[in-house]
Amino acid sequence: MKDGQIADVPIGDYSIVLKNNRREVLYTKSFGVSFVAMGDPPKKYNDTSITFTIPYVNGAKSMEIRKGNKVLFSTPIPIINNGGFETGDFTGWTAGGPGDHKVDTQVPYIGKYSALIGFRDHNNVANGYDYIYQTIELPLGKESELSFYYRFYSYDYCNYDFFTMYIKDENGNVLATPVNRCLGGNGLEDTGWTNVKYNLTPYAGQKIQIYFEVSNRYDTAYNSWAYVDNVTITSISQPINNGFETGNLTGWNVGGDGCYPNWVTIVNISSKPGLVRSGNYAAVGNAAWTGSYSNSLCATGWYCPEDAILTKQIKVPNYNITGGIYVDFFTMIQTGSQWQSQVKVTIKDLNTGEIIYAKGNGAYSGYYGLECPPGNCNGGQGNRCTEPNDNWQYHHVSLNGRENHTIELQFRSHSCCWCSFFYVDDVCIADKDGACI
Repeated sequence: MKDGQIADVPIGDYSIVLKNNRREVLYTKSFGVSFVAMGDPPKKYNDTSITFTIPYVNGAKSMEIRKGNKVLFSTPIPIINNGGFETGDFTGWTAGGPGDHKVDTQVPYIGKYSALIGFRDHNNVANGYDYIYQTIELPLGKESELSFYYRFYSYDYCNYDFFTMYIKDENGNVLATPVNRCLGGNGLEDTGWTNVKYNLTPYAGQKIQIYFEVSNRYDTAYNSWAYVDNVTITSISQPINNGFETGNLTGWNVGGDGCYPNWVTIVNISSKPGLVRSGNYAAVGNAAWTGSYSNSLCATGWYCPEDAILTKQIKVPNYNITGGIYVDFFTMIQTGSQWQSQVKVTIKDLNTGEIIYAKGNGAYSGYYGLECPPGNCNGGQGNRCTEPNDNWQYHHVSLNGRENHTIELQFRSHSCCWCSFFYVDDVCIADKDGACI
């Protein structure tokens, strides 16, 4: 990691935290931020760039930047190290061959740098192979997709010079060849920046090499070279926005009925720290009118039931994992009356129509098991309902036998007069031990 920056940071004590996929802390690096006095009169203004080298920590899957105990920023740790070459060198990569193989600023796809391989500046070499590669370990039980951009230049005829991208095992044996391209020899030809995506799921749990090569396979008559940039590997198994860290409801469906539907929104840890389980955001469904705890229409004798509904459809992956596949999530609820404030959680198999999981606060017939934090459930307190505070309930639901089926998660609160809230965070596809995969 290099040149990590967050703008407008106040002075104080900070830390970088690495976590595994069970959200356990594996590594902490603490540091302080001071301020620079600028202007007349002086103002507190932070214009500090701090560079750290973070060690490789086996099992680390995410990184957080914290101020005290508050999470300012959270991001997954990329599988590819320095995939954009923005360190200005080949950190994380192995480079070799008789050609240029250097990090270059002339033709980046994005950022300041790209990798140059082949014979742009270097004298041409007969039967010369110039290359870069990185050895990575793909996560077990995840669908992974490789994406990269390349731009190939060649003066030579097809079947003489090639740009090739290989997937190799850790010993250098070729497993797949996603790209093997030559050009026509009509003067200098240029492919332009070209994006390639390739599914790496068959190699889950294995160490492989991501290998790029420009080859001059015969004589020294004509030069060829290529640029490579923005190499990434993305997990495609987890639900989109499963922890609401986009700060919105992207990837989720919001609904409701009655007079005031759709009161589903995002809660921010900066304003409500006890209502976010991890990261900066969680989702909240509020069936009370316009954010208050009582529907004003009830006071005039009107019956106006309201619903706040949040749903997500997930295709169950087909993984061969010991113990099977589960969907995990965390909820909290807040209700004013067992009969007028109703909360339930259901999971439905859309292929079979079967409800495979159902819990509620007792108001819906047959739906029980949602835990009520002390002082927050069924007290008939109306406007005096108090918010729960870190009383998260863990749900661990088996999906065994439902591989390739589509399931629908639904979180629903229903009310007329009393408060009726649900809070949701950290939805993921998990193994039998609850580790997100």
